[in-house]
Amino acid sequence: MQKLVVNLNDFKFTTNFSYDATNNNRVSWQNNQYGNAANVNGRGSVISSINSTLNFNQLLNYTKTINSDHKIGVLLGHENYNYNSGYLGGGKENFLLLNNSQLDNAVVIQSLSSYTDRYAVEGYFGNINYSYKSKYTASGSIRRDASSRFAPEHRWGTFWSTSAGYVLSEESFIKDLTFIDLLKLRASYGTRGNDDLGNSRNYYYAYQDQYSVTNNNGNTAIALVYKGNRDITWETRKDFNIGLDFGLFKSRLNGTIEYYHSKTQDLLFDLPLPLSTGITSQPYNIGDLKNTGIELGLNGDVIKTEDFKWNISLNASRPKNTITKLPEQFRQNGLKTGNFNYMEGHSIYDYFTYKYAGVDPNSGEALYFKDVTDANGIVTGKTTVKKTADATRYYTGDSAIPKFFGGIGTSITYRDFDFSIQTSYRIGGKVMDYSYRALMSGGGGDWVNWHKDILKSWTPENKNSNIPIIKENYTYGNETSDRFLIDASYFSIQNITLGYKLPAAFVKKYKLGTIRIYAVADNVYLWAKRKGLDPRQAFNGTIESGSYSPMRTVSMGLNINF
Repeated sequence: MQKLVVNLNDFKFTTNFSYDATNNNRVSWQNNQYGNAANVNGRGSVISSINSTLNFNQLLNYTKTINSDHKIGVLLGHENYNYNSGYLGGGKENFLLLNNSQLDNAVVIQSLSSYTDRYAVEGYFGNINYSYKSKYTASGSIRRDASSRFAPEHRWGTFWSTSAGYVLSEESFIKDLTFIDLLKLRASYGTRGNDDLGNSRNYYYAYQDQYSVTNNNGNTAIALVYKGNRDITWETRKDFNIGLDFGLFKSRLNGTIEYYHSKTQDLLFDLPLPLSTGITSQPYNIGDLKNTGIELGLNGDVIKTEDFKWNISLNASRPKNTITKLPEQFRQNGLKTGNFNYMEGHSIYDYFTYKYAGVDPNSGEALYFKDVTDANGIVTGKTTVKKTADATRYYTGDSAIPKFFGGIGTSITYRDFDFSIQTSYRIGGKVMDYSYRALMSGGGGDWVNWHKDILKSWTPENKNSNIPIIKENYTYGNETSDRFLIDASYFSIQNITLGYKLPAAFVKKYKLGTIRIYAVADNVYLWAKRKGLDPRQAFNGTIESGSYSPMRTVSMGLNINF
């Protein structure tokens, strides 16, 4: 990274340039003696990829203080971001030599491909700040950005924000309250843009139809693989925030309380297409979304003496999410995606899936609910079926959004010793546990592992079980339904640190600054509803089978400052 700074009276010009490149090379080899590559005399592949990012910005700052009461700051800037990636990969079968995985040692080409992708964003921005006697503050900003993901006529978006602050504790009627050190009211409103459509490389050129070259009996042909949309543009988010910051009892207790209201318009979404098109989806700006919530943060010194200090911190958030607008064609029945159904008035995280009706006591097979309708399509009741393909999907009344989430931390220092614990928690919300579902298979092959709950399955002697029968090739017993929704509440001890700073007299003797010895444990403990379940991975409500929790690690270290 390179940086250039030029100062001239009240002006300062800064330019930053950074370039980062990553090269990846991977060789895989399946031997010709065992496994599914034995019948093709070995299989191998070589993949090489390069990814690079370039950031370049120029900043002009102006600061001025007038009569020591008025402070003004102005910023003008330009920035450019470029991401480039390249891929080259090939695979072959039928190898001559057993211990040589180089592709020149094989004769049958299995795969061969290469491509390059590019993504760029350019922006111009400005900001002005003003404060009076450090009591009143105000700021405003505006920026204009262009994204290569959108067509030239829809590429640019303009976004702005404004904020104000009022330090009430500077007023005389507050200063008389000696237990108040700080009391500040602040509010902000603004807009920001989002061009993110996901991680697929197709999204680098989301406004264009994209084709692949195929082999048609030795002749070149093309096939449509991605349907672009030239009309898509920036998703816009409008944020309102109001908060109160406070410090009490000679800064023994500090905290903040905030309320936020955020509305997202022109939501970017991959709209499913009919199967007859041969394309699964197409990007659109389809609707509006509202997020609201309250956040609380507290930090207090329970004990504070010259030698001993005990501090406790707490933060909590309560989020809510509501869809406020959808295209006309989805307002009646919604837009189904995975385990959810986007519908006005509902959250995007309200579960919409099949309802498990228990087990048929006579056969042990799983049952699922289905609506019964009359000739006019009006629901008159419910019945049960044995396959989700015949069942009805319902709003289950559950959400993936927690009621509260946050963290609790504490630290203790005694002379040269320090000790701290950081935890996180979540209360409420559900998660679809696909890992557990996979372990509750009713019998699909000798490769299947089972959860211990499978021992409670239905048998002729255990007809009251809520777990379906185990029998060969029975695949309907563990289909996705609310049976596998589980409470996503958890409590996690994320970090424990113990340190000791060697006495200053000892360190000074060796002409050093400080020496600290420490031990750290990360990912120490997790409590969740089901053993093996890690809800921390799944704010979107899904934990895929095979997902692993972070490893518990313990390390020791030594810090020396000269």
